[in-house]
Amino acid sequence: MKKIRILALVAAAVLCAAVLAACSGSKNRVSAQEMFKCTMYGFSGNSTAEFSLNYDKKEEIYKDALDGLNTDISSQYEIYSTVRSNLNHFFDSIKYVITSEKKSGFVNGDELQIQATCSEEYAEKLHIDFVDTTFTYTVEGLIEGTMLDPFEGLVINYSGIAPRGKAELDTSGCSDFAQRYVDFYIDSSNNGSLSNGDTVTVSVSYYEGDANDNYTVITSTTKDYTVAGLSEYPADLNDAAVSSIESQFNDMLAANGLSSFYKNAKVSTDYAGDGEWVQLQITDVTSAVVCKAYFQRKDQSSYEVNNLYKYIYEIVVTGKVLDADSDSTFKKGSKITLKTYYVPVATDIPVDASGNVLEGYTSYSDTRYQLGEVSYDDVYNEQITKNKSEFNVVEKEVERAQEPVEESSKPQAEESSQTTPESSTESSAESSAESSVESSVESSAESSAESSAEVSAESSAAEAEESSASETSGAPDVSSVARIITQH
Repeated sequence: MKKIRILALVAAAVLCAAVLAACSGSKNRVSAQEMFKCTMYGFSGNSTAEFSLNYDKKEEIYKDALDGLNTDISSQYEIYSTVRSNLNHFFDSIKYVITSEKKSGFVNGDELQIQATCSEEYAEKLHIDFVDTTFTYTVEGLIEGTMLDPFEGLVINYSGIAPRGKAELDTSGCSDFAQRYVDFYIDSSNNGSLSNGDTVTVSVSYYEGDANDNYTVITSTTKDYTVAGLSEYPADLNDAAVSSIESQFNDMLAANGLSSFYKNAKVSTDYAGDGEWVQLQITDVTSAVVCKAYFQRKDQSSYEVNNLYKYIYEIVVTGKVLDADSDSTFKKGSKITLKTYYVPVATDIPVDASGNVLEGYTSYSDTRYQLGEVSYDDVYNEQITKNKSEFNVVEKEVERAQEPVEESSKPQAEESSQTTPESSTESSAESSAESSVESSVESSAESSAESSAEVSAESSAAEAEESSASETSGAPDVSSVARIITQH
């Protein structure tokens, strides 16, 4: 029994010696590049690579290794089994990696830098020299696909007025694939509160299977757009916008500001002098712009008034006192001059990209003051100064057509060629009496005086009646009577 075991050990030793003898010559050269096999999936532009071993080359190496064994030994199962096991371990250890930057999405013509490695242990056991471990592989044979930018042809339409603009997408100009298979989205975090210069982000989504079936590669999935062309409430108004508003203001002045002030009109006020009541018959009216101011709200995220444009018109009224308080310093028949102010306002004035006022958005209102009620400083503080905390204010230069007319603090005596019937009678009687004495001794002074007084009284009464009729006549048209002096 011991002899049999010894013989078996000797036989095994002989077999191992035979294998080593077979491999004791020069190393068997195995090329990593020749062993390399690449399978591409997808199409040009959207492909991946899978690496494996060239099976035919693998069988050649098996054959070379086993053919080197002696014929009388090759029938031994243990030898074949050992060599094949080592070869399997060697082949399993071979790895290929891409060392170039691009790892997927290959297109025909791409050159891939490949690095190969193997188990040095099994290469040594099999006496293999693993060579050509770095090489270049050129991609070819892929079906040509379409590189598609889904945003090409996309149009963004902006509506509303900054800072509350809104963006909407129009995909009608995009490719057929984009219209059929791609969904577009606007980042909703700021949509609806856009201003010119803001950024709008558009994203897309799609099913990868649809892209592969149509050999299409989506090149980008997000894109930023800069908002432009929104109407806005500007930092200032251009000349065209001012002209449009100014025309409306002048119409408002004529219809509202001057509607009560025209020649021969009767007006009353409680603010004459130091707050006295008087009734006047107007003899002269002038008006002039004394202040122009534009307001832009500092915080336009607010939903309050966004901007304003104001004029301050100064209206100067001269008239004859018809009635006054019993203790008034203003006497009947005297002339006085009083001022009042009219303030038309344009609210929320959006302009388009060219600076033209958009119709249908602006509202108009006004403030009217009574004659003598306030000074210019009072009006300026109320209409301009108090708004400066919330608005950026741009005041326009105004050239006055005339020097400001000072309000009357004391009544002025009225210069008039008209006389009362009583004074006319007395004057005429005296003059007639003197004339009668000088010209005719036949007529008595008394009869001449009476006759002359009667004629003079009738004439004066007729003049007074004519004057009264003029005062009570209907109000003439404002545009033909009031001198509206407006500076542009």
